[in-house]
Amino acid sequence: MDNITQKYGSIPSEVDVEKAQKFVTVNANKALVFSKEKLLELKKYADDGNWTWRALGFIAGNLLIVNGFLSFCYEITSLSPLMAILNIYLILFGAIFVILEYKDKACTSRFQEYLKTEALFLYRPYGRGAFYTFCGTLLVCKGGIISTIIGLGVR
Repeated sequence: MDNITQKYGSIPSEVDVEKAQKFVTVNANKALVFSKEKLLELKKYADDGNWTWRALGFIAGNLLIVNGFLSFCYEITSLSPLMAILNIYLILFGAIFVILEYKDKACTSRFQEYLKTEALFLYRPYGRGAFYTFCGTLLVCKGGIISTIIGLGVR
């Protein structure tokens, strides 16, 4: 038994309970503060994203706006109101893409809070991805080679 005690150490029979409790309390508080800081950093990174993804989302939003506007002009002149309405939606969705990627520069903090309360799913990682996939699918279903290419790029 002494060999095991020497090899691995042992707890002395007269443990200072107050010192042990103080040690655990101090270190537990440090661990809690550290984990909260790291969690906030991770949340900020998930909200902001990497700059390359933000740039691609910004480009996709602008392409969506341009394609929607040009298609809207074509559909109005060809007297197709249903497709014209679809293109209006695509223009609005493209604007939302741009706002989501550069929300600090594109809109006021009041509008950001409004968007966060009314469309909270856009602030979730899977919600934003699902929204992008939905818009890409709309573009592919709309038809045309340019819309299909942009839609596959957005998806």
